[in-house]
Amino acid sequence: MILCVGIDVSKFKHDLAILENQGEVITKNLCFENSCQGFQILREHLESLEYPISEILIAL
Repeated sequence: MILCVGIDVSKFKHDLAILENQGEVITKNLCFENSCQGFQILREHLESLEYPISEILIAL
């Protein structure tokens, strides 16, 4: 099973949605700042999903 992570990038913040490759929504909207702390939030959220890193596809 592949997780598809879509990130809408902007200057100050980023919006994220995560779907399984079969279309099930895992995370509808997660907003995080364009900062080290914001990317730490992203990392923690992805780790909480407990998917192998090899099964996570990230598109910007």
